[in-house]
Amino acid sequence: MYCDCPYTDPAVVDDKEYTSSRSFEIFRGDEVVEWDRRTRSLSGDAGLLGDILAHLDGNQFSPLHLMSLWASPKDPFAVHFVAREYVDGCTFSKTAPNWGRFSKPGVIY
Repeated sequence: MYCDCPYTDPAVVDDKEYTSSRSFEIFRGDEVVEWDRRTRSLSGDAGLLGDILAHLDGNQFSPLHLMSLWASPKDPFAVHFVAREYVDGCTFSKTAPNWGRFSKPGVIY
């Protein structure tokens, strides 16, 4: 799912819009975790990091109707969704993934 194929092979569907994001931070009080675009990984405060990773078990889930994600720390949308929905007290930097394009009222996807 997270190979370099879409970037290097034009025969592979270009899904960068759904698997890429700018680096972003997740805050919970004084705790900070960063999702890094370059390494596609999480780092930061052990407590918050552990709470987020507890929900990223590698299984596929559907955060929105007809949208599937792998619960992986490599996926910025999965990381953001888990922190927003399952970890209490999280706020995000302005560079966090934008779900608005996937959840517009009156649009059928």
